[in-house]
Amino acid sequence: MPPKPKPVADRLWEKVCKTEGCWEWTGSKNNHGYGRINVNRYPAYAHRVAYELVTGEDITGLELLHSCDNPGCVNPDHLTPGTHKENMRDMTAKGRDNPWNRGKPTCKRGHVLPEKPNSVDGKGKSYRRCRECARIRGRKANKSPEAHERKMQLQRERRAMMKERNEG
Repeated sequence: MPPKPKPVADRLWEKVCKTEGCWEWTGSKNNHGYGRINVNRYPAYAHRVAYELVTGEDITGLELLHSCDNPGCVNPDHLTPGTHKENMRDMTAKGRDNPWNRGKPTCKRGHVLPEKPNSVDGKGKSYRRCRECARIRGRKANKSPEAHERKMQLQRERRAMMKERNEG
């Protein structure tokens, strides 16, 4: 008979290096630095498992905000449950949003970028967008033969629809 697997708590705590501040996860991590542990054969975030084991709270549907900004930390005192929106606000307030764009004076084509975020994507994330590149993209999109043909086709379809309505 195969040996009985260790309980999750035992497997978790044997891979944690506790210090005065952060409790660093020493097991496997994902490419963003968050600890991973298998729970019932499914991968889970180590900081979430640690938080639930220590506090006993069910945090399903919530995210954990790291006050220490250390993704490898599993110290429940450094973790606060919150919504995704709160997590994104915390990230932006701490200057961790869009690192490839932050601090750059120009875009990849050399145009000057605005100092503050001037655009928001569909998920509510704000970022600095080059206005000149956006203007050029818009101009190219409107001048392409395909765009012109689509526009003409739509006009023909609208005319035909209006003609049917008037005749019917």
